[in-house]
Amino acid sequence: MHDGGYSLASSVNHLIRQKNALLNIGVKNLARGKNPKDKDRSFAKFFNVPVPENYGDTFCLENVPIIPETIVKPYSGCAANGVFYINCNCEIFSVSSGKYYSSLCDGVSLEVAGKNKKISFDRWVVERAILSDDGRIARNLKVFTFYGKVGLFLETAFPFSAGGAVRKSAYDELGNVVKLRFKGAGLSSLGIPDQLRDYSNRISLASPVPFLRIDFLRGSNGLYLGEITPHPGSIYKDGVMTPDLDVILGKMFIDAEARLFKDLLQGKSFDTYREIYEATW
Repeated sequence: MHDGGYSLASSVNHLIRQKNALLNIGVKNLARGKNPKDKDRSFAKFFNVPVPENYGDTFCLENVPIIPETIVKPYSGCAANGVFYINCNCEIFSVSSGKYYSSLCDGVSLEVAGKNKKISFDRWVVERAILSDDGRIARNLKVFTFYGKVGLFLETAFPFSAGGAVRKSAYDELGNVVKLRFKGAGLSSLGIPDQLRDYSNRISLASPVPFLRIDFLRGSNGLYLGEITPHPGSIYKDGVMTPDLDVILGKMFIDAEARLFKDLLQGKSFDTYREIYEATW
């Protein structure tokens, strides 16, 4: 906990403990974990946020269709872990490591199986790949939202060829560069798209939680939802976030919690969230 008693890391950890306590008294799927891709898609679509085209429902690993220019990823998982790009030649490319594999099973076995307990390999999703103007895998824009207010943008460019490196850059709510201590820093910004704040706030204000990280893909035809994460850990663990930024975002969390509490007291019901995520309270 840093100056003033505010800390995003502490607040998110508190949210996780609070969620578990609520679960014990019958409140289910509030700030749900494991990023259920189909429910995130349905939630975003309800608020007219574009989502990538989906091929079928879900597949077991052995039955995943290899379709040119698609993304294959776990039904529940986190970030780019276990995400593969199938290019126009049906070559299988790991988004996180920049390595090619002869088969999807080989890629999963050699790269991620058994290494990340948050990823389930029982069900896989196939989506149309969102590409940038130059034909590369679209940049990822992570938006740290605090019940209708943006606190941080994190932009990531993934490798497009073997041996490439992930590059990143971070910005505050006004688009000013923010220094974070992660590998691959120094990505040149393409600017913050006009609709990014709007899309993020639509989802954030419709969710009964003070904090969400909402990921978008910046394609040649605009923004598309990536995933919605209630309590991401990578941004504030291992010394990535500076103490000053942790305090700033920690205060935003507490202020968001107060606004949410006021709305709940005034009768806001979050019916769409309850229906799509099958939440009970």
